[in-house]
Amino acid sequence: MKRSRSTAWWGAYGLGAAVVIGGLAWMSVRVIRLEREERVARLDAERQETTRLALWRIDSWLSPRLARESARTWFDYEPYHPQTIAYNRLLEPIAEGEVLLPSPLLNFSSVHFPLHFQWRRSTGFTSPQVPSAALLERGAIACSPVPARPDRAELLRSTVAAIDLRDMEQRLRDAERPIDLAFADNRAALLNSPEWNAQRSKSNRLPDAGDLKARQSASNYAQQAFESREQQTLAPANEGVASSAVDVGPLVPIWLGGDAPRLIIARRVRIAQETLVQGMLVDWPALRSELLKQVEDIAPNAELLQMTGDTADDATRLASLPVMLGLGGSSDAQIADLAAHPAALGLGLVWLAALGAIGMTGLALRASIGAAVRTSRFASSVTHELRTPLTTFRLYSEMLADGIVTDEAKKREYLGTLRDESARLGLLVENVLAWSRAEDGRAPAEPRRLSLRTLVDDVAPVLRRRCEEHGVAFAVAGDIDTNATVTTDPDRVRQILFNLVDNGCKYAGRGSEVRLRVEPNGTRTSLAIEDNGPGVPDRLRRRIFRAFDRGERGPGDSIRGLGLGLAISSELARGLGGRLRCETSTLGGAQFSLELPIDRAER
Repeated sequence: MKRSRSTAWWGAYGLGAAVVIGGLAWMSVRVIRLEREERVARLDAERQETTRLALWRIDSWLSPRLARESARTWFDYEPYHPQTIAYNRLLEPIAEGEVLLPSPLLNFSSVHFPLHFQWRRSTGFTSPQVPSAALLERGAIACSPVPARPDRAELLRSTVAAIDLRDMEQRLRDAERPIDLAFADNRAALLNSPEWNAQRSKSNRLPDAGDLKARQSASNYAQQAFESREQQTLAPANEGVASSAVDVGPLVPIWLGGDAPRLIIARRVRIAQETLVQGMLVDWPALRSELLKQVEDIAPNAELLQMTGDTADDATRLASLPVMLGLGGSSDAQIADLAAHPAALGLGLVWLAALGAIGMTGLALRASIGAAVRTSRFASSVTHELRTPLTTFRLYSEMLADGIVTDEAKKREYLGTLRDESARLGLLVENVLAWSRAEDGRAPAEPRRLSLRTLVDDVAPVLRRRCEEHGVAFAVAGDIDTNATVTTDPDRVRQILFNLVDNGCKYAGRGSEVRLRVEPNGTRTSLAIEDNGPGVPDRLRRRIFRAFDRGERGPGDSIRGLGLGLAISSELARGLGGRLRCETSTLGGAQFSLELPIDRAER
């Protein structure tokens, strides 16, 4: 096969392999990226679902407690308030203010809401749980005694010190503004509705602000009923709200600054022309611990973090407190662990299969190109080797047949040449047949057990005769163990040694020396053919065992041959369970050693 054609085949193979590997790499990257995105999306969905469930649990626990605080009437923040209507034992009315009722907050105790407070312009900051001495003395007339609580008094002082009243009022007004706007929108929608027009035609009056707000808050009704002994008469819309109406704003959570941030929940209360601020202090560490207990089974690493401004979105924020929920932990380790993913395992198997297929294709291509090269060399070598003897045969036979040669000595010389050429052609054909059988596996060995001495004595005459034909001296050297036996095929051994001797005769030349040296080596014996010729360079010792490869040949090299002798000998040696090695001879030339396993006969 021409080198250019071989290069083209390898180029096409390399291009195809590169395309396959590149496409597989692109696909692998895409699959891993898509799986990673899917895993991230799944983990994110799981975290969102866990967050929603945790928020629902926390808000479900917190909402009724905040609703209880939101439903408190404004006068609950006074330690004592007068009974509106009271009677003595004779069912005689008692003057208003003579009978005091204690506030529910007077003896109220809560781990999470330890203190309630109220700010009034006339009295400043007070607490229903920290009544003054005068109120205690006065309240004791109608109520049971209340023990002093200096700890709550100190808690009230520290809380008041941390409150910025102006900032707190501004926040409360900001919280009420959306409610007022919603009220205005609802009132306009109601006035324009068909139902209200029908009702208006019957009553012929407009609702005022008190009407609509009373419908939105049940607590306002209770507080207005307390302020008015008689049923409240609602004025028309253009006359405004009655002077005794009470307007209670929503509870607004506010973080107080400082080294240890505190959380309060406050509201504004408007009574006629007066504005009050009422609220309660939250023991945030205790409340946070209680809230986290509600979700510890589904989010053991959850955290509740203080919000400042817009530091959290609606997906992680509690509904009633400026607090955001964090599940804690990180899913990066789960996302990065692709080794355990089915896609990674499948891609690994695909890569192994693809690389194996590419490798096998490369080996098949190499074998195919090698077979084509060997076939080309074989045809070239056989054609070259057959041309010369066939030409000689034709020339000499025609000369002898036509009677051109009349000298008897010349006739004998020509006949001898024809005999030698026929022998060489026979050896050539035998080598080709032996190589064909070895390639096809049609030359099974027929081993039998015989002594090493018998094997040497059987092969030595054939080798000596071949050396004599080339004018080369032959000798057997070495000490042969008479007890050593081998189990081998003597015909194959004879063919191997004959090829080695033939090579030695051709390359060493006439007048050289060839030896068969027997060297025992433990459980193996070495049959070495050595000569005193030019030898084999180290760089060519592996190459010369290839078929049709005769090493480096100079321009004046006249030694003929197919380059099959050593290849055939190496294959036959492997078939016998031995091996053939090329070394440097003690005579200075080449040495080829056939190593065979030996048996020890019992003495």
